[in-house]
Amino acid sequence: MEPSKSKTGLIFGVIAGVVYMLIIAVRYRFFGHTPTEFTISSVVGYLIILSLFVAAGVYRRKQLGGWAELRDIFGTLFIAILITELCFTAFNYIYLWYIDSGFLDRFAQSTLDQMRSAKIPEDKLKEFELTMAAQKDTNAGTILFGFARAVVFDSLAGLIIAFALKRKNGGVPAA
Repeated sequence: MEPSKSKTGLIFGVIAGVVYMLIIAVRYRFFGHTPTEFTISSVVGYLIILSLFVAAGVYRRKQLGGWAELRDIFGTLFIAILITELCFTAFNYIYLWYIDSGFLDRFAQSTLDQMRSAKIPEDKLKEFELTMAAQKDTNAGTILFGFARAVVFDSLAGLIIAFALKRKNGGVPAA
C-alpha cells in the first residue's frame, strides 16, 4: 500500500507551521527593532521554511521508492503549504493584535526614524505612514487575501521544488 500524500503533507505542514510560528515570535521579539534586522530575519526564516518543504518533497519521493511524478510530490507539498500558511496567518494575527499589539507602532516609528536619518523626502515619509496605517486596518478580507497570496507564492516555490525532485521510473519495475 502506497503511503498517503495527505498524511505526509499533514505531518510536514504541522512541523513547518510550528517552526514558522517560532520564527515569527523570535523575529518580532528580537529582530523587529529596525527594518534591516526585520528583513534579514524574514529572509532567513523563509529559507528555513523552504528547506522544510524540500525535506517534505525528498521524504515523499523516498516513500514512493525513489520514483515520483511531479504531481506526487506537489500534492504533498501543497497540503504542507496550506497548513504552514494557516499557522503563519493565525499566529501572526494573534501575535500582532493580542500578544504584542504595540509592535506595529514601534516598528513604524523605528522605520520613520531610520528614513529621516537617511534624509528621505517628506512625501515618502507620509506615504509610509499611510501604508502602516493601512496595515493596522486589518479585517477578514485582508487576512484571507494575505493567506491566499502566500499560498500562491509558496505553491510556485513548491512547483519548482517538485520539478527538481521528480524522478520517473522509466518503465523499470521498482525493486
